[in-house]
Amino acid sequence: QFSPLIDDQHNIYVTTPARIRKFSSSGNLMWTWECPLEEGPLFASPALYKQSLLFYASTGPVGRTLTLFSLDLQSGAVNWRQFVQETYSCHCDAPSVFAYNGTMVVSLASTEPSFGNMSNTLYAVSAQNGAPLWKYIADEMIWNFKASTPGDGTMLFGSQCGRAYRITFGGALVWKSGPTPST
Repeated sequence: QFSPLIDDQHNIYVTTPARIRKFSSSGNLMWTWECPLEEGPLFASPALYKQSLLFYASTGPVGRTLTLFSLDLQSGAVNWRQFVQETYSCHCDAPSVFAYNGTMVVSLASTEPSFGNMSNTLYAVSAQNGAPLWKYIADEMIWNFKASTPGDGTMLFGSQCGRAYRITFGGALVWKSGPTPST
């Protein structure tokens, strides 16, 4: 479903809506992790971070529940699993998980009726144990969340309308620039 990930040992991780498979660089299957049916399908491109694979699953009517996961790269065992309270999943075309600076960040659909089922919230947890860290609510939709960082304690992402955002890894706005949602 998503582009394969490749770790520093050249192992390959392939994610489908129901499972994640790890292959050696020569194509030998090393392990398979299957998402529990009650957790729902895997909706976002995962992230490799240190010795973990970070991702989420979403279930319910229009994906109204979200569970974050960390798998051990060596064994495929679950390091941690965190159910996200009072938030909603993003049902964009191709969202991703972003991990850096000890933080896992995902985009979530708003609970605001004016945003419908579209993402406008970034939700961050500790990449080490899944503990909630912060939420950032943007003033417009974040479609197909793909973040980046210059490595200075901030991250950048764009909105559906082309506005650029720069926030800290504490969830504080540094700046936003570009078209407003009404332009």
